[in-house]
Amino acid sequence: MVFLVLADAVAARLAIVTGIKPDVFLAATVFTVLYRGHAPAVLTGFLLGLCADLLQPTVFGANALRLATVGYVLGWLHGRFNEDMPHVQAGMLVAASCLGILIMGLEALAVSSVSFGYSWRVAVMPPADALAGVPVIVLLAQILRRPDGTS
Repeated sequence: MVFLVLADAVAARLAIVTGIKPDVFLAATVFTVLYRGHAPAVLTGFLLGLCADLLQPTVFGANALRLATVGYVLGWLHGRFNEDMPHVQAGMLVAASCLGILIMGLEALAVSSVSFGYSWRVAVMPPADALAGVPVIVLLAQILRRPDGTS
């Protein structure tokens, strides 16, 4: 958890320079989907979402809902792909990002939010931000690899 908070801070600094901010909480949720399974992904998504809500200026609970839903929906895909392949990781991150965009849009409609007008950034930047999260998954896989070589 401390690693993710620090990574989010580094990603925020990276966003200032490049304009792309890896969503480390989304990447960690997708990591859990790929390497741990369905139920842990939902729980991890919810807990990381609460942490993201504390760190980011959003409606409290919005990230928790988004990441828990991503963990739930994509959790059904656990074990169907080779999780060590970078294109699988990238595809899962883009799918998670697109699902997150849909959830954010539904949240905006539900609370009649006027501030959802992100224009082109809503459609273009989240997938770019998601792809920037692939190194986060690779790093988490290396850190959390068990001594027997499995994740």
